[in-house]
Amino acid sequence: MADKHIEFVVEPAEDPSVEKYRKDNLMHVSSQKIIKINPSNSYMPAPFRDHIDRIRRFTVRPDDVWLVTYPKCGTTWTQEMLWLLINNLDFETAKKIQLIRRSPFLEFNEDFHSVDTMKIAENIASPRLIKSHLPLQLLPQQLWTVKPKVRIIYVTRDAKDVAVSYFHHHKLMCKYNGTLNDFVDAFISGYALPGTIWDHILDFWNIRHEPNLLLISYEEMKKAIRRIATKTAQFLNRSLTEEQLKQLCEHLSFESMKKNPAVNLEEQLQKIRERQNFEVEEKFIRKGKVGGWKDELSPEASEKIDKWTREKLRGTDYPCCRYGYSVGVAALCMRAGDMAARISVDMADKHIDFVVEPAEDPSVEKYRKANLVHFSTQKIIKITPSNSYIERIRRFTVRPDDVWIVTYPKCGTTWSQEMLWLLINDLDFETARTINLSRRSPCIDTKYIGKEHQFPDTIKGTEEFKSPRLIKSHLPLQLLPQQLWTVKPKVIYVTRDAKDVAVSYFHHHKLFSKYTGTLNDFVDAFVNGYVMPGALWDHTLDFWKIRHEPNVLFNTYEEMRKIENSTFVTKTAKFLNRSLTEEQLKQLCEHLSFESMKKNPAVNLEEELQQIRKQQKSEIEEQFIRKGKVGGWKEELCPEASEKIEKWTREKLRVYLYSYELVRITPSNCCMSPGFPEKIDTIRSFTVRPDDVWVVTYPKCGTTWTQEMVWLLLNDIDFETAKSVSIGFLGSKEHHPNQLDTIKLLENMKSPRCIKSHLPAELLPKQLWTVKPKFVLLEVEAKDALVSSYHHHRLFFSFVESCDEFAEYFMAGIVGCGYMWDHVLGFWKIRDEPNVLFNTFEEMKKDLPGVVKRTADFLGRSLTSEQLENLCEHLSFKSMKDNKAVSHEDEMHHREEKQAVQLKGKVYPFMRKGEVGSWKSDLSPEVAEKVDNWTKEKLTGTDYPITF
Repeated sequence: MADKHIEFVVEPAEDPSVEKYRKDNLMHVSSQKIIKINPSNSYMPAPFRDHIDRIRRFTVRPDDVWLVTYPKCGTTWTQEMLWLLINNLDFETAKKIQLIRRSPFLEFNEDFHSVDTMKIAENIASPRLIKSHLPLQLLPQQLWTVKPKVRIIYVTRDAKDVAVSYFHHHKLMCKYNGTLNDFVDAFISGYALPGTIWDHILDFWNIRHEPNLLLISYEEMKKAIRRIATKTAQFLNRSLTEEQLKQLCEHLSFESMKKNPAVNLEEQLQKIRERQNFEVEEKFIRKGKVGGWKDELSPEASEKIDKWTREKLRGTDYPCCRYGYSVGVAALCMRAGDMAARISVDMADKHIDFVVEPAEDPSVEKYRKANLVHFSTQKIIKITPSNSYIERIRRFTVRPDDVWIVTYPKCGTTWSQEMLWLLINDLDFETARTINLSRRSPCIDTKYIGKEHQFPDTIKGTEEFKSPRLIKSHLPLQLLPQQLWTVKPKVIYVTRDAKDVAVSYFHHHKLFSKYTGTLNDFVDAFVNGYVMPGALWDHTLDFWKIRHEPNVLFNTYEEMRKIENSTFVTKTAKFLNRSLTEEQLKQLCEHLSFESMKKNPAVNLEEELQQIRKQQKSEIEEQFIRKGKVGGWKEELCPEASEKIEKWTREKLRVYLYSYELVRITPSNCCMSPGFPEKIDTIRSFTVRPDDVWVVTYPKCGTTWTQEMVWLLLNDIDFETAKSVSIGFLGSKEHHPNQLDTIKLLENMKSPRCIKSHLPAELLPKQLWTVKPKFVLLEVEAKDALVSSYHHHRLFFSFVESCDEFAEYFMAGIVGCGYMWDHVLGFWKIRDEPNVLFNTFEEMKKDLPGVVKRTADFLGRSLTSEQLENLCEHLSFKSMKDNKAVSHEDEMHHREEKQAVQLKGKVYPFMRKGEVGSWKSDLSPEVAEKVDNWTKEKLTGTDYPITF
């Protein structure tokens, strides 16, 4: 990003299509030639050629705020919000002074427009808000070097909405005379300035974790402007009172923005119409709808954009479009802070320039002198003068048959390395006992971490190794060879419990670096990332995010310690396409046992350590292979150090401690686990039968209660069978390869089927709306649903924060199935259909017999008084909780105990209280009020009854 040596190749855009689109007024200025600029792969009017260098050398100020977007992604809306936030909510000025005068548009330059906007931007008073649509590579170089770093806000939007909005923009501003279908072709080909949307977005997506960058989406802003305004204010270090937030959101409402002459450009547009004798009645601020493309794009154009999007995002870690559904990240394991070797750039970026700076933090010097960082006589650098070794590693030639073992230090590297070497070398135990492992499997970064004369040139040695090579590295993902992500050899990553790593690494430093500090001092350094190669969780999370890649195997030390059950070895062998006989598996597991490894001179480094002790005159009796215990930290860490690591881990991993990762799927705006998008098409094409009964609810709204009632009504009140039969669940486990294929089970189920689902209406099978089976829907008061969902997340996903904190995620839709009220309202619209019955949890608690009777009538079942009484007794909360077929008591008991220990507090069972209003014992009054206000906001403008 800060590469001072980039040479921009500017060439005439000779493609015949460019000329066609230019004459159609697509490229803003039909009288001007168009140029193509590489490596940004962008098209611009020819006069822009003369301004590339001027823009790149533009002087950036530390207090600048930069808004960068692809056109028509909500730029004006965001720009107005940002200007107000950095100007003390000066609404008066915001209504009188044109936004383009308050916040300059950097590249709106004099040679192809009427003003020198760069000169205006240079002269404007601080703090400046500067807008740009330029791709990342063409922005000023100082954006990446000025300290403290300037704030950059980047906004994305659904590609189809952008295409339609940009089409109308061209009609308005450029007298574009082509059709929408023509425009879509140009948009996809990158002929609309400044190039293709996905190239533009992905460059910023790849640096999204930079602390000075905030990446938001237009859809988020439309869905929850209060939350985005609050989040943006925090990013800009601005605080807002409730009243100020309310005023800001009112000012930013679509209607207010559309009427505001300082942002809607009506005055300027009228002059353009008069000057050009232009009769088009387009507006600059048009509709602002999410999904508005549906009103205008043909099915062919829509599919064309979907297909193009899938192609552009394939091979990236950007959540891609599948089956026409846009998938975006909703909640991942969050990262916090800098790691000692962070470089936030595209992994395959050929123009990378590493920002390497002295690590001036006084703590670094303190730890260096204590021999923490291996070599007390050496200066420490923070990789963010760059030695050539880094560049050599990045440009290292990777082979397709390589196997790479990458770990944070002390996570079972040697153990994994020995296993992998044997698997790819036909279990050559003889060589494995006689030839040192470091000679069989090189560590590519050994020389990088030490003095050049202390270690051999391992890169050169690795280059000369015969295939197949097993290469070891402790480097973070961003510093590994670029070709790893294009050649795609096998990569095995191993992680370990943070407290065990800290203790093991402490002893490692005492052994190899004569570390003189205490274990508590080491824990401080470990948590702050002052040990090489930085912070454990930054290292681990980068690989966690790519664990679904077919060439990546993500393992844990704890799995490996169960070596005696051989499952781990078998899994790894299968990943490497190696097969093992029972006898071979037994031999390998014996060789890899802890005792065997500790005695093996080819891996235990005893000979080398003896030499080190003599050279250093050291009496430390540490061993390289020490204890290898899971939980060994308990014998050494004090409670304070243990709590420090736990707190740090919670902050680093935020909510779900590895257990929960979500993607958001639009147009349903629903959150599901990462594998779910692969099943959308299968679910949508699921065959529905006329006699099906579908129980559909938002999670934790009384689903189990309702489905038990419906199943019994459909099956002649067969209480005996109800104790042993599981009801079909669509949309739950089918995206986990090791779980049951629930879709297949449903397909084979006899009629009448009772099918349960938590999916929103948009993701359910298409045939539901044509075959029209019976629907039984259930809803519960939002605060009760929230609290029940909170306890569910504690039980199943190790949620570590408070219920009040969970409420923020719940209202933001960052829980399974997304926003509650979107889900409920999607079905509320069809409540009057004859095949739909809409119940509430509160009704069932207040008058269960009445609800049962109404449901029986709806399903065409008649009940005697005795049957009704027996059914209500069976459905009572006590009976349901005692019924193992629905409470899952046996399988949940162990989970509850385990989670209670892990989360240090009460963990409730699957069936908890079943009370109306039970939220009062978990939610604070302030958060309860916030949830009520959120509910009112979501239900305003609907006819859904507000009952609190």
